[in-house]
Amino acid sequence: MYFYQKITIFVVLKLKNMHYLKDYPISWAVIISIFVVCLIPTPETPVNGVPGIDKLVHTALYAFLCSVILFERFRHRSLKTADMKRCFVGAFVLPIAMSGLIELLQAYATTCRSGDWWDMAANSLGIVLSWIAFILLKRRIAK
Repeated sequence: MYFYQKITIFVVLKLKNMHYLKDYPISWAVIISIFVVCLIPTPETPVNGVPGIDKLVHTALYAFLCSVILFERFRHRSLKTADMKRCFVGAFVLPIAMSGLIELLQAYATTCRSGDWWDMAANSLGIVLSWIAFILLKRRIAK
């Protein structure tokens, strides 16, 4: 079997799982927005001189992304019977991987941005903070 045939079969099988696009529309909008914002040139703003504002924005963006993914995950499912494995992959592992991908794209695929691993650390902090809030909420609901 040729490589392009394998790719075609893979894509067709993945298209059958398009429910992710339908079930997570806000998450996809946030993901696309983050990619766009992180890969276009940054305009000069009055807050550019504020120390740490960049890392604060990164933390907030990814905390928001993770919160939206978790919200959409449990919009149609019970929080008490959550499949935590899938939830962990979709709202923890994948956003961190996306963060690393964006930093690599900034470093090697753009001329207007530079990749910074501290940005990825700030992104991961936002994800962790969102998960802490989620776990506390889950415990409160379970009572």
